[in-house]
Amino acid sequence: MNPSTAPAWPAALYQHWYAIARLDRLRRKPLAITLLDRHFVIAPDQHGGWFALEDRCPHRQLALSAGCLRDGQLQCPYHGWRFDSHGRLSALPGHDPQQPLPPIRVPAFPLQAHDGLLWLRPSSSGAPRPPALALELPTAQRRFVWQAQWRGHVLEVMENFLDALHTHYVHAGWLRRDGQRRPTEVELQVAGDRVRVDYRGQPAQSGLVWQLFESARSGESAHFQLPGSTRLQYDYRNGARACVSLHFSPVDARHTRILATFHISGRWAPRWAVRALLWPLLAHVGRQDAAILAAQQDNMDRFPGRRPARMHGDVLRPLLEDWWLHGRAPDPAHARELTLWL
Repeated sequence: MNPSTAPAWPAALYQHWYAIARLDRLRRKPLAITLLDRHFVIAPDQHGGWFALEDRCPHRQLALSAGCLRDGQLQCPYHGWRFDSHGRLSALPGHDPQQPLPPIRVPAFPLQAHDGLLWLRPSSSGAPRPPALALELPTAQRRFVWQAQWRGHVLEVMENFLDALHTHYVHAGWLRRDGQRRPTEVELQVAGDRVRVDYRGQPAQSGLVWQLFESARSGESAHFQLPGSTRLQYDYRNGARACVSLHFSPVDARHTRILATFHISGRWAPRWAVRALLWPLLAHVGRQDAAILAAQQDNMDRFPGRRPARMHGDVLRPLLEDWWLHGRAPDPAHARELTLWL
């Protein structure tokens, strides 16, 4: 199925947490956020935190994100109706002050902040916290945070990040070289809502990034946890570890928000050095992926309803389709071992 022409998002997706913003980029004013085709406004409260409401005043349907903050409450720009952090009507200009306010509310949604990111659950009930994959890395090891919005269905954007086979062409010379492939043993494991893919037999990578910044690897693995958290983890023989984590939040069927963190342990890598030396190369790789995904989306729009072909190396595609198109958790039956030439 072409994901861009698929039916509405499965209900199960709304029960989970999604990274929606960098904390260091938030300002003390309302911000409109679209997630899974639903519209929210996030705003700062009076205690240094944030709250999230549906981005709609129930009076005349104006976007609350177009309003302003008054005493830590959101004020509608049309008639000045004001709502507190729980969505309760707290001020009604023109109303008889001797009478109680009507019990009007705007739906409110939970937020959590962690490791430089703000997370939203687009439902009043569901998972109690963001995915463990996003919570288990020590914050002291984080070297930078990055945010972008790419054109493409979340299924395609996530697969791009987790897929090793495109790197010889889209990132030719930067990550891998087609003429220097070698057999690599691949093992896919499924445990609950988490998926892990281990790559063995590739202590070195053939691209420029490895040659400039890496040493001999002892392991390489790709991780995925519902709903949209991923990690590429590189373990080195000297005991060091590097983790590139991307958290994907669908805006709509053709646009995906990405929040990324980069953690390093066991080696000298101050933030300024990572940003000055490594980040320009990683940013270039990101622009290459964004361009190929936009071109993919353009052509999928030209051929709606066409099903993609599969090959045995599309290791994670079936699980990603199960989740994003049908709301089904990873099936342990997908666990397998195979050999890829990387």
